[in-house]
Amino acid sequence: NQGGARAKVKSVDMQAVEISPSASAKGFEARATWNVIGSIGHWGHVHSRTNQYEAELQIEAVEDRWRLTGMTILQEQRL
Repeated sequence: NQGGARAKVKSVDMQAVEISPSASAKGFEARATWNVIGSIGHWGHVHSRTNQYEAELQIEAVEDRWRLTGMTILQEQRL
């Protein structure tokens, strides 16, 4: 779109996950690293991107299903 960017995710590749008990009895915490491969399009052309993220995730059981209830991004970098 003219004046606006569009992002399209092609794949998400999990690199590492470390799971630990949560302070909440309903779930667990995970420290995860993953790569996102995609493209950004704006003003008629497209850029391919691969970004890596590291985050602390809070996972809890909600209505008998695992749900992501919190996320703190620790690092983001373009590869």
